[in-house]
Amino acid sequence: MNYLLDLFDYQSTNLFLVGEFHLGLVTLSLVIAALSAFMAFQVAQQATTTPLWG
Repeated sequence: MNYLLDLFDYQSTNLFLVGEFHLGLVTLSLVIAALSAFMAFQVAQQATTTPLWG
């Protein structure tokens, strides 16, 4: 059973455990996500009010 645990073992110097973030990029990402969700809702609303034929 230890071979299963070895699959999820990681070294303490693994680069995936070290992270940085830049506040400007995080803010930009959130703004893009919010605007794209808003546009998706607009398209969905327009699709429900537009007749399929004509």
